[in-house]
Amino acid sequence: MRRYVMLTSWLLLMVFPVALLRRLPPVRPFMDMLIGAEVMHWIAHGILFAGLVILLAHAFHIPLNPKTAAVLLLAVLIVAAAQEGFQLIATKHRPPGWPELFDIGVDLIGAFIGLMLLYLKRGTRLADRIG
Repeated sequence: MRRYVMLTSWLLLMVFPVALLRRLPPVRPFMDMLIGAEVMHWIAHGILFAGLVILLAHAFHIPLNPKTAAVLLLAVLIVAAAQEGFQLIATKHRPPGWPELFDIGVDLIGAFIGLMLLYLKRGTRLADRIG
């Protein structure tokens, strides 16, 4: 049960439009420091989506192979698109564009990092599985 609570909490954290917190005067300096620099934005996306892959694999006891890796990447793509869509509606009020596609790309890179961490942790090399 705990693994599902962790996964659900992580998903809620990911989908919440953090930019809304910047509207609160006491939190604004911290949020500007945390996500103000573009590189921090990329790092945060990478960490969130690497964590998502790890939590999904753990919560559902997913064995790691190329097929399940593809399913995990598809799940990340769905969550990433939902997150970007929600942010557009909640804070940006404009149609999707290049910044959202770029963020989704960064999210997928984070997912690949999460997969590599899982393979390293479980002692399985992706190259061995594919070859």
